[in-house]
Amino acid sequence: MGAFDENDQELFNALTHTWASLDLVLTWLSDEQWALPTQLPGWTVHDVVSHLNGFESQWFLGRTCDIPEPIGQPAHIKNSLGISNERWVEERRSWAPSRVLVEYQEVVEARTNQLNAFRFYPKGFETLVTTFRGDETFRAALRTRLVDISLHEQDIRHAVGKPGNLYGPGVSFVRQQMISSLGWVAAKQAMLPEGSVVALSIYGDQQETIIIKVSNGRGELVETIEGHRPTAAASMRDAVFLGVTGGRIDATAAIDDGQIKLRGDAALATPFAKALRILSI
Repeated sequence: MGAFDENDQELFNALTHTWASLDLVLTWLSDEQWALPTQLPGWTVHDVVSHLNGFESQWFLGRTCDIPEPIGQPAHIKNSLGISNERWVEERRSWAPSRVLVEYQEVVEARTNQLNAFRFYPKGFETLVTTFRGDETFRAALRTRLVDISLHEQDIRHAVGKPGNLYGPGVSFVRQQMISSLGWVAAKQAMLPEGSVVALSIYGDQQETIIIKVSNGRGELVETIEGHRPTAAASMRDAVFLGVTGGRIDATAAIDDGQIKLRGDAALATPFAKALRILSI
């Protein structure tokens, strides 16, 4: 991969598209909608946007948070990164939604300018930056941010009842990242027996079926059903797939209420579906 190529341009486009899509949603929210709870424990819409503003400010724009670490630790904070995130959220809890929105727009503008500048660096998106995970390429950091921002857009859309952008470039990237992990889910998380073949169908505006086979202790995605006929399957809507794999929806509850439908061998389908959580929140 060169210093900046067409894949980096796609990443750039996906990020800017997602930022703009979320901006459009936020611009038309009432103060009451900003106060609605999201699928993320302890966070309202207001808090999610504050988190996005703070994370981009701290890790990419070199800004600092003006409040100390919280006394005590809310149940939804799991680690030191969670504490860091919560400081930015807590600092903005007294802010009017209009002020948080203006900050979001300012941060997005600064980050977009930064992305444009990196395109012309000698190493482009291969330039090393320091993030909460240590030193990594700017490209790797942006891929992680694209997943986080895209899922948070969906958190907000779900909270305020404004579905959309499920097939934009950001969420499409997230979906493919999740799909690429399904072999690991089948073999390592669900621990399906050797030779198992399961299928996952995702439906909505588009239909996609993925077939996974466990072989030699590893799960692999196979291209065709020929010679790999599944004996068990799970199916769900696109938003449910994102919610379950992204840690927002409990798979067991989704099975119980019919959001995830299982067919075939229950001894394979049930543990596979229950193991679909790929990200933690």
